[in-house]
Amino acid sequence: MRIYGFFRGFPGLGRVMSGISILSMLKDMGHEIKAYSYLQGVQALKEHSIEFLLEKQPPKHQVMAIGINPICEVAGEIISKICLDKPDLVIVDGEPLFISTLAMVYPRRKIISLLNPADLYNPALPTSTIKFYHSHYLAAGSAIVHGVDKDSIILPDENNQCESVKTNTILRRDIIDTRLSEGKEIVSILGGGSSNSSDNFWDSTIVMGRRILEAATFLESERFVIYCNDPRVADKLTAYKNSDNVRVVSDYTLPNEMYSTAKIVICRAGRNTISEILYLNLPAILMSSYGDFRSSEQEKNIDQACALRGGKLLKSENRESGKDLAKKIKTAIVAEDNGFVFVPGNKDAIEFVLHKVGR
Repeated sequence: MRIYGFFRGFPGLGRVMSGISILSMLKDMGHEIKAYSYLQGVQALKEHSIEFLLEKQPPKHQVMAIGINPICEVAGEIISKICLDKPDLVIVDGEPLFISTLAMVYPRRKIISLLNPADLYNPALPTSTIKFYHSHYLAAGSAIVHGVDKDSIILPDENNQCESVKTNTILRRDIIDTRLSEGKEIVSILGGGSSNSSDNFWDSTIVMGRRILEAATFLESERFVIYCNDPRVADKLTAYKNSDNVRVVSDYTLPNEMYSTAKIVICRAGRNTISEILYLNLPAILMSSYGDFRSSEQEKNIDQACALRGGKLLKSENRESGKDLAKKIKTAIVAEDNGFVFVPGNKDAIEFVLHKVGR
């Protein structure tokens, strides 16, 4: 079978890594796979040896907050190639307008939307925006909705005849294969950076980073590593750094390298990172963005994760100081494990995809 992927490459890698995980598993099963991404997603495809559907990148003015302009030259070439190659399935994540445009010229039964629960249900958004997302994301023939807690996922009553399945977050294979060693470092993950993100997202990232830097001054015997995956964020935080026990990393870093020596993780509360922490059973301090549409989504993620794992996961409020954060770090490190086991949605997703191609 021939299966293609199209994954939005910003602001982080959340829209790319789950799709890569699915395609990699299908590739191992003998299926022909190709994919397209842009901005930060390009390096991720290369790192995982995914063949490119198209090498050309879109000009920056053709990239919108909700993905690529579906009638720009690059999108047009990709859609034309899909129609010519006739893949058995096209899996799309984070591109509502591309999905609905593709569905105009290609059988919608062969298109799968890969969705974050907040794509379909986010009460912080205006009703018109929610209906917009429903209309375009559910233009696909089917959808895989995956998140921190599948039992908490809400599907819309009006589904546009889109067959949907909900499951826990689909994790990248790198996480499944990660083996933890003795925890030696306090690892901070600020997400995919700020490409094509709002000013508030950028500002909150820097505020989080500065809080972590301040906490490091109260825990001088500990070693901190801050993974930014964005040179601009890394440069800004390096300029603020005033402690020798902190290392700031700007390059894309493989999960095994980030997590393997972590004794605790401090991170933004995106769906993918929280799910990775739950799977690896690491203690963590969770932060949310502010002043951005992601904030309510991340607040919900924190509530769900803390309910699942008790004292090992703690929330850092936006108003807290670095000293407050240092205290929570020490508390979470010694918290007891409640025995919760996170089961990723990879198996469910693959079974659904194979069901769609009739295998």
